[in-house]
Amino acid sequence: MDNINEGNISAINQALDNATGKFHFRTFLTAGMGFFTDAYDLFIIGTVLAILPMIGWHLTKTEIALIGSVSLIAAVVGALVFGRLLDYLGRKAIYGLELVLLVIGAVGSAFLSFKNPWVLMGWRFLLGVGIGGDYATSSVIMAEYSNIKTRGKYVGSILSMQSIGLVVSSLLALAFLLNTKIIPLGDAWKLMLAVGAIPPAIVIYYRRKMPEPPRYSVAKGRAAEASKDLKSYTGIDVAVSKNKEEVNAPWYTLFKDRKFLITLIGTAGAWFLMDWAFYGNSIMASR
Repeated sequence: MDNINEGNISAINQALDNATGKFHFRTFLTAGMGFFTDAYDLFIIGTVLAILPMIGWHLTKTEIALIGSVSLIAAVVGALVFGRLLDYLGRKAIYGLELVLLVIGAVGSAFLSFKNPWVLMGWRFLLGVGIGGDYATSSVIMAEYSNIKTRGKYVGSILSMQSIGLVVSSLLALAFLLNTKIIPLGDAWKLMLAVGAIPPAIVIYYRRKMPEPPRYSVAKGRAAEASKDLKSYTGIDVAVSKNKEEVNAPWYTLFKDRKFLITLIGTAGAWFLMDWAFYGNSIMASR
């Protein structure tokens, strides 16, 4: 970072921090729809697991537990993999691919399980990788496009979409269960899972069309590209000078910073405890 033109970083960041416009709302919708779907897909499985034994699926307790939790396990994998790819290949190269996995996993879970719990687990694992990938990408994209005054509001807002996804999954499941004469349980559970493919399918295109976040580009030493993307997405024109060659440092050097390490442990630890209560008590609530 020492060899990168600090003036360019300051100019790009200041432009974004002073800006408020429609592009913030577009980014919020594009990122927030992913978090909505993540929660929907994770929590709808509880109702599905209650339905499957009623329609002839003979599931052991182990199979029930694995079907309910495999997406969470896969989300860890997805977050680690997509997080690394996001830094290595860039935001634009990756953003939207996690939703492709969500769509494939949701459709496969609904229509290609062949009454086999292990096949269903496989589709749910793929779905979970997409969910973890979305966790890693959407919050970063939203933070990098937000200005300093509204960053907390926007990042908090996309996270709140999870709560909406949870509520919608419960209400939709209730609607299906109250109308079994119209849609039998044998079809209802498939539709419950398939609905999870609709929101991500809608926003894949918009994610793939988003430019590289200027904060990321200028931090990587690509000031001209950052300025161009900033203007195309926000309408803001910022003059930059030629950057010097970037110097990379291994990611693990961050852990040598005591303040960073304490912050990481505190935030990750709090998040772990919240997830323990939130997911653990909610996903199996229908059982």
